Amino acid sequence: MERLQRLLIGCAFVNLFIVALLGLLLRSFPFISSFPLEYKNILHGHSHFAFGGWVMPALLGLLIKCFPELKERIAYRHWRNISFLLLFSAYGMLLSFPLQGYRVVSILFSTLSIASGFYLAITVWKVLPLLKPSVSLQFLKAGLFYMVLSSIGPLATGPLIAMGKSGTPVYFDAIYFYLHFQYNGWFLFAVLAFFYRYLEEKRIQTNSLKVFRLLNMACIPTYFLSVLWHQPSMLFNAIGGIGALVQCFALIYLFRDLPLPLQAISKVIHKLCHKLSQTELPTIKMIT
Repeated sequence: MERLQRLLIGCAFVNLFIVALLGLLLRSFPFISSFPLEYKNILHGHSHFAFGGWVMPALLGLLIKCFPELKERIAYRHWRNISFLLLFSAYGMLLSFPLQGYRVVSILFSTLSIASGFYLAITVWKVLPLLKPSVSLQFLKAGLFYMVLSSIGPLATGPLIAMGKSGTPVYFDAIYFYLHFQYNGWFLFAVLAFFYRYLEEKRIQTNSLKVFRLLNMACIPTYFLSVLWHQPSMLFNAIGGIGALVQCFALIYLFRDLPLPLQAISKVIHKLCHKLSQTELPTIKMIT
């Protein structure tokens, strides 16, 4: 498992470098007179590969690292299969989207990427009732739920395009649905699961449960902020505003917890420096 974990983290950083190169290429388009690939298709490849090739492998590697009890309950073959599907679909999207845009091959690879996320969520959800309850596991469980929920967005874009609604407000609402529940759901809750797992291992008292409840309450209502661009009714403004206010309260409790790991790290550094200061260093006699 350690080898798989290192592979995922290593691939994530290599893929981050590729994402950066693609971003540099996109920024260079105004200065390029002609290029064999379309800007829009490269943009799709960049965004899909950033999620599937950089963020997802990094989160999966950290998940294996931070929650060793999951490794004990879930067979290695599942972790191997999820990792393979995730990386295979990511590199497939990297190649297919710039070459053809939204066509059969690229859609198949993006669907496979979503399927790998479903595979991960179902596999982890099955063993969660067998584990000792903790707030960090609640963050992880909710994050996986929002990842699955977010898939409604890309799965809806195909039928919307077939219905001739590409470029319409409902089409962009589906895209923003995916992005919102990835960023404010899966990504955020997964990172906080790792953060609070670290504090739980140090037996540090935190506001983790308050942060979890408030962010969980705010996640769905704040999606309404993503649809304000096409000026819906004031009800959308009210619901989104209330959700944003709840998020602010969650951030207050979260900021109170942030200094705790920094204090723990500073204590370790202080002890290390103290030991080094008491260590007798060998004297070197100068030969004249």
